Amino acid sequence: MQIKNKISMTICLCFLILSTSFSYGADIDESGILVIGSGAIIKGNLADARKLAISDAHMKGIESYLEKRLGSKGMANNFKSIINEIIPGSTDVIENFNILAEDAGTKALKILVNIKVNEKLMEERLFNSGVITFEGASLRVLFLVADKTGAEMQPYVWWDDPENKVTLSASELLLYRLFQERGFDTIYRVNSMPDGGYNTELFKIELTDEDAIRWGKLYSADVVITGKVEKNNLNALIANIKAIQVENGTTLASSNREQLPVSGPEGSVDNSDVILEKFIAGNVSEIVPVILKTFKKAEEKLTSFDLGLKGITKLKQLTGFISFLKEKVGGVASLLPSRISTDMITLTVEYSGERKAFIEKIRTSNDMPFAAQIGIDEEGSLTVTAL
Repeated sequence: MQIKNKISMTICLCFLILSTSFSYGADIDESGILVIGSGAIIKGNLADARKLAISDAHMKGIESYLEKRLGSKGMANNFKSIINEIIPGSTDVIENFNILAEDAGTKALKILVNIKVNEKLMEERLFNSGVITFEGASLRVLFLVADKTGAEMQPYVWWDDPENKVTLSASELLLYRLFQERGFDTIYRVNSMPDGGYNTELFKIELTDEDAIRWGKLYSADVVITGKVEKNNLNALIANIKAIQVENGTTLASSNREQLPVSGPEGSVDNSDVILEKFIAGNVSEIVPVILKTFKKAEEKLTSFDLGLKGITKLKQLTGFISFLKEKVGGVASLLPSRISTDMITLTVEYSGERKAFIEKIRTSNDMPFAAQIGIDEEGSLTVTAL
């Protein structure tokens, strides 16, 4: 009777714990960050206390985001940059800020806040401060962006006469450098002629998305950047560019920006160059994180398989094993009970990687909460048997 009660209790606990899947690898700020902000109440002034609490919540939200984004090692290695460059004045990267609850005590007012961070702005800030580098080295990028920022009446394009138009426009040169700085394999078209030669059908000023994709395939590009950067008759800069994945023709990201005429820094030799660079850098900061995220997700395809857990006699073993998978085995995306019997609990695991890599992780881990035998049964399913 006692054994049956233990089994029943184990099964019930398993359902309670596992009926809601846990997920890893989701966007850090996909559903927001919950933080508690606190502000001292001085002379009964609740308005000032609320302002202090909001400021406190802002800082805690940014700190929480950075800890999840960089990890403890990344935080420690870049501590000086984080406290001096990233956190100060970082309220502009907060996309949504919702006060969910508030409580005023005798000495302090506390608020429960849901904060969502603008990932694109934060990634660019982290990059500019040197805290992170973009990992896009394996992605080949070709630029097909028309330029009309000079005095010419017609926009400059190279693809209508690629053999003779070897000069890079101001916009193309900036895009080339900005993407290269972010780790992409930028295609220098002057020295990288297509192996199979040019397709003269594509020698035209106006390109459709299909034409751009065909150019991308000629240069073995993963991504093509298309569109136009121009300066109108009022000297306002206008950019409409987008990134297209060559393999499937999907538009990954687009950036449409306009900037009214502004003066550059006093004493600068060529203010227009500085202004154009900052303007295009703004477009790049909008589309690069999306490109990287798309290809990163493609590389992290989930593998689904069953794991049979046997020999569990104590609740501590079950909870310990669940915590082990959640906290110590990186790459586990979800874990759900699929079959439960008196001698085995079968879990369906979704893992970012191959099953053999998962098996190797748990086999070699020193954090397994109990001695166990790991094997493959007659049906080819993975089993973990507590000893």
